[in-house]
Amino acid sequence: MAKQTLFIGAMQSGKTTHVVNKACENQTELQIPAFCNYNTTLSMESTNEKIRPYDVNLIAGLEALRNFKYRVHRGKLIPDEKYVLSFLQNHSQLSEVRNIATSFDPKYYSSYRMLPIFDEDDVLAFGHKEQKRIVQKRREAHAILSGLPLVGETWHVSATPFAQQFSDISFDKVVNIEPGENYKSIQQIVENCEEMWVEKDIKSLMDEPTTKMINYIQDESYTGVDLVQINPNIEPQYAIVDNLVKYTENSIIAVANSGGKPSYYFSNGTTYGTSDATFNKETLYRLAEENNIKRVFIVAYYLSDRTNTFRAPSGIFNEMRSILYTSAKTNSETILQRTGRLCGYQDSIPLLTCTPETAAALYRAITDFEVIQKMPLDVMADKKRRYEFLEDNELNLNYLRDTNRFKPRKAGQWYTTEEEKGYCLSELHVGEVEEGIDIK
Repeated sequence: MAKQTLFIGAMQSGKTTHVVNKACENQTELQIPAFCNYNTTLSMESTNEKIRPYDVNLIAGLEALRNFKYRVHRGKLIPDEKYVLSFLQNHSQLSEVRNIATSFDPKYYSSYRMLPIFDEDDVLAFGHKEQKRIVQKRREAHAILSGLPLVGETWHVSATPFAQQFSDISFDKVVNIEPGENYKSIQQIVENCEEMWVEKDIKSLMDEPTTKMINYIQDESYTGVDLVQINPNIEPQYAIVDNLVKYTENSIIAVANSGGKPSYYFSNGTTYGTSDATFNKETLYRLAEENNIKRVFIVAYYLSDRTNTFRAPSGIFNEMRSILYTSAKTNSETILQRTGRLCGYQDSIPLLTCTPETAAALYRAITDFEVIQKMPLDVMADKKRRYEFLEDNELNLNYLRDTNRFKPRKAGQWYTTEEEKGYCLSELHVGEVEEGIDIK
């Protein structure tokens, strides 16, 4: 297997920027970085924005990958041109990247190497014997990882590296990307969250808002971004939009989903955008600035699970808060990532509001997360030492998505081992003890 490097770091702290800079600044004409983005166009475009300042030929998306494959197959890469691939974490695009990697004929490209970079790497559960979900795309990703001649090294990037701890892979190196000044962490947000809602309040935002909910959304003392993360279904999300339009003044409500309707709604009843245009935060904040609007709402759910940054880099819309509602059975990775959309660089600690049930799930998840955070990097790199650490530090395995059949050992039970067995006493021979051996 190619050299494996794991990059870890806090959510919304700049990990992707760090990795893009590291890959592109050190790139030669014979190396092709291949960025595998979490499975949304929004996340891929975010990565592409970070790549574009470099003098490279960016190959992004399914059609561009196919055209690049044909060029590779014919031996028609342009000499001295630097190529960078960017694609989604889905079966069709992963399959094209694998085909590209196998199309490099040594007759033309004996010195070329691909550098696969898997963002949100824990979703793919590399090095796991047991595959619980999305098996097809995982197989394609694992095929790229597991020894294609073109692959010289692989980078894994994750903010919630639970799956990596149970992997059969020993990493050659683990790099912790430290956040910068003024970063607000997941721990700070959880410590300051307010359990101010009951389920009736949450449901009312999709029907007839309670007085408490109306007072919150009409709070004129707050300016900035309100993220609403309470329902995964498209129809209730538009019901939330309707109520926000009805009960707010001088605001814009954006919806980030695949509902096939305009993405931007003004509280005066007008809309902006076409039904085939997807949500874009730059468009939202431009509309707000043009209309002198100081408060915006973003209704999202699955698009707020991972990787997407909703706050503006600076100004009024750098300030965020959230209404979060999720099942008490939600796995730890998902609830941390969803909460983590509030993490980042802003002056005040973002306010997370939720129900006591959601808070309980979050406290459980953050407790497990802190176990992983305290693992030394050299231990995290080595499979056997990781497992020893996990034996001594309890995790709630019932709420982790991929554990590779890991089970803590209990006293008085038999276990199988991969360690090489020594001689049994009955197999030893009689003879002289070598001089210098301590037999006391």
